[in-house]
Amino acid sequence: MQPIATMPRLEPAARAWLGRVAASLAAALGTGALAYLVARAIGGALLLVRQRQLLAQVGGALRAGLEGPPPGDLRAARLALQQIAARDMQISLAIGFVAAALAAVLCYLWLERRAARTR
Repeated sequence: MQPIATMPRLEPAARAWLGRVAASLAAALGTGALAYLVARAIGGALLLVRQRQLLAQVGGALRAGLEGPPPGDLRAARLALQQIAARDMQISLAIGFVAAALAAVLCYLWLERRAARTR
């Protein structure tokens, strides 16, 4: 490995290109994170509605007490909610990755066009 003092320096054009790539990746990271968080919030709100139905079943089971069987299969409902939450997480991740990819490409193209105009 060469010492730092003898390593070749980047040309200004290459340095500018690396700056545009870094800016595109930063925009992609921010956009992807924001899209993921929004998708998680929407999925969480929908999951809350579904959980209210489960809470109603649990309330019915508690009111029935030990004398009668519960009105529904509570374990199956809980497992279904866990599966829905896992699916919502996967969907949120996919939305975040797609948004990040689109943001990276669009931001890079925009920066390249702007750089071409200033040359």
